[in-house]
Amino acid sequence: QLYVVSFIIMLEQHAFPAAAAASSSMRQDYGSLSTIDENESKYASAARRSMTSLNDAGYDDDDDDDDTGNIIAAAQLPVTATSQRSNRDYLPSLPYTSGIKVAISVTVMLLLGSMMMMMGNYSDRHHSNQQQQQQQQNEMENRSSASNKYGLANSYPKKPVTIQKYLLEQRVDHFIPHDDSASSHPATSSKTWSHPYFVSEEHFAGPGHPILVIIGGEGPVTDILYPYVSKHMAPEFGAYVLQTEHRFYGQSQPLLMEDDYFGTNVDKHDETKTTTELMMHLFTPEQAIADYIHIIQTVQRDLGCSPLPSSQHYCPIVTIGSSYPGFLSAIMRMRYSNVVDIGYAASAPMRLNAHSEHDPIDMNAYFAKVQSVAEEAYPGCVEGTHRTLEELYHHISSMTTRHHHQTANDDASTATTTTLTETVATELGICIDTLPDYLRDNLQEFALELTQLVVDTNADMNMGYYPPSSDRVLLPKVCQVFSAVDDSSSPSSAVTRYANFLKLLMTTSDYQDATDANDSKDCFDLQTQIPSGPNATISSADWTGTGPGRTGARWAFQVCKDLVIQTGYGNTVDNMFYPPREWTMEWLTQHCASRFGPAMIPQPHRLNNMWHFDDLTGVSKLLFTNGEHDGWSVGSYMKVNDNDDVRVVNFPNGAHHSELSHQWPRDDDTDDILEGREEILNLLHEWLEM
Repeated sequence: QLYVVSFIIMLEQHAFPAAAAASSSMRQDYGSLSTIDENESKYASAARRSMTSLNDAGYDDDDDDDDTGNIIAAAQLPVTATSQRSNRDYLPSLPYTSGIKVAISVTVMLLLGSMMMMMGNYSDRHHSNQQQQQQQQNEMENRSSASNKYGLANSYPKKPVTIQKYLLEQRVDHFIPHDDSASSHPATSSKTWSHPYFVSEEHFAGPGHPILVIIGGEGPVTDILYPYVSKHMAPEFGAYVLQTEHRFYGQSQPLLMEDDYFGTNVDKHDETKTTTELMMHLFTPEQAIADYIHIIQTVQRDLGCSPLPSSQHYCPIVTIGSSYPGFLSAIMRMRYSNVVDIGYAASAPMRLNAHSEHDPIDMNAYFAKVQSVAEEAYPGCVEGTHRTLEELYHHISSMTTRHHHQTANDDASTATTTTLTETVATELGICIDTLPDYLRDNLQEFALELTQLVVDTNADMNMGYYPPSSDRVLLPKVCQVFSAVDDSSSPSSAVTRYANFLKLLMTTSDYQDATDANDSKDCFDLQTQIPSGPNATISSADWTGTGPGRTGARWAFQVCKDLVIQTGYGNTVDNMFYPPREWTMEWLTQHCASRFGPAMIPQPHRLNNMWHFDDLTGVSKLLFTNGEHDGWSVGSYMKVNDNDDVRVVNFPNGAHHSELSHQWPRDDDTDDILEGREEILNLLHEWLEM
C-alpha cells in the first residue's frame, strides 16, 4: 500500500509537469496574431479540442455518490453556494484518469524506480524554488516575493509580447431541451461552432499560477478589454490572461444569420428557418456561461494545470467582468464554485437584474442618479436641459396644431406631417434621408424620440464621467450647451441649443465609429441611434441606450427576454427630462413583440428564480466594485451585510468600472481609484494565498 501511495505521489510531481512541457512544446510555434488564420489557428488545430463537451467535463456539484455528473446537469439543479471547494469537486479529466489507470496496472514494474525518482525530485524542487523566488523578486515591483502555496514553475517558457487569438469548438446548444417542442431545431444540440478567444501569456509563470478570465459581454471583442488586467495584474500574480467573447456578438456566431430579426432569418448550417423560440433558448446568459466554462477547462488542461485544487500545479480561476459581464462573473463564482475560485464583478447591476420582491428598486432611481451627477458636474444642467427639451417639445406640438388647422380649412393643402417632420429635422441639423419611416408620418412621436436621444446620451455620459475633473469627459460640455442663455426667449433658441448638442455628438468617437467613413455628412445621422432590424426605434428595450446596428439589436433581444431593465424618468418634480415618461412592462412587452414576434415575452424573474443571486448567503470569494457616480450603482451591491467572505469596494470619484478602464495607464487617475486597486490586489493575494 505504501508503494502504491508513493507512486501516485510521483505521478503528481512528474506527470503534470510533463503534461505542461508537452503542452508547451505543442504550443511553442504559435506565431503572432497577424499570422494566425482566423478559421484555423495552430492552437485549435493542435488540440482541436475534439469538442470535449461539458458532458465530459467530469464535474459534479451534487451530494450523491455518483461522481460522473457534469456541468450541464448541475445547471439544472437548485443553486448551491460553497465557501470552500473540496477535492471531490475536481475529478480528473479523461486523459489523467486513463493515465492513472495504466500507471497502476504496471505499478509492480516501477516501484523501485518511483522511489528513486522521489528521492531525486526533492533536490530538484528545492533548487527550482530558489530560482523562482529570485524570478518573483525581479518581476513584482515594490512587493516582496511570497511563497506560493500552489508551487512555482520557473521552467515555463516565456512568450513574446503579443495577444494570441484561438478558436475552440463549442456546442451550439449546451442544454438539450426537456421538451423538443420548445425548439423548432432540436437537432442544433448536436451542432458545433468555432468560438474565438484571446490570450496573453507574457507574464504566465506556469502551472500553479492563476488564470485571469475576462468575461465578454454585449459587444464584439478584438483585444484584451482591460489593459490593467493584462499589464498590471498579470505580472503581479504571474497569471495567464484569457479574454472571452459572448455568443452572438462580434465573431462569435453559433448560427450564421442573414439579419437581426430572428423570426425570419436563415440558419446557413442547414438552410432551415430559425425562429424567435429557438433564439430564446440559444441566446441566454446560461448558454454563454457554459461556453466560458468549456473554454476555461480546456485552457487549464492545455496549460498542464492539475484539476486538483490541493495540487501545487493547480491554476486558480479568477473571473473578471464589468456591467453585464460583471453580472456573469458573479454568477459563475456563485453557481460554478467548483470551477471558478474568485469572482470580480465591477459595476454589476445584480439587484436590478434580480427584480426581487424583498429588495425592490424604484424604477426612476437610475435616472435620478444620472440627474444628480449631471447637476454636480455642471450646476444648472438639470434646469437647462429641462428648459431646452420643454421649449422644443412645445414648439413641435404647436407646428402640429397649426398643420391640423391648415388642413381643416384648406382642402387643397398639400402640407403633410411628413413635411413638417422634415422641416424640424432640417432645423435641428438632422439628415433627412436618415429619418426612419416610423417618424416620417408622426411629428409628435418625433418630439418624444428627440427627448429619448438626450436621455440615452446622458446615460452614456454618466458611465464615462471619470475622472470628474478631466477635460475629456463629455457631460459638462453637453450641460453647457443646453444651459446656454441668450437674449431671446423664443422657441428658436431651443432649436439652436438642440442643434448644437447634435453637433457636439458628431465629434465623439462613438458617433464616428457608427457612421460610414466613406459617407461623411455635415448633418446628424439619426441611424447612429437606432438598432438594426424591423420596427427598430430610438426608444428601444433598454432606455439607458441600446446602441446602434447589429450589436444594438442583439442587446435589445437579451433585454427583451431576460435582462429586463426597469428604468424610467417619470419623476414630475425637478425632472431633468421633458416630457417625463414612466417605464411600464406593458410598453416593453408590446415593443419586444413588434421587434421579435409574439413569442418574445419578457421574463424578468427567470434568471433569479434559477440562480437566486438576490441572496448571497454562503457565497465566498466574491468581490463587487462600484463607482459612486455611476447610475448603475443604484442597482448594485454597494454593501453586503452578514457575509465577510463577500467584499465591496466603492470609489467616491468613480463612474462605470473606472478601475477597469479601457485606457491604462493614465496619469489622471484619482487617489480613490489608485488606493482601491491596491486594496483589490491585496485581497486577491489573500484569497489566492500568494
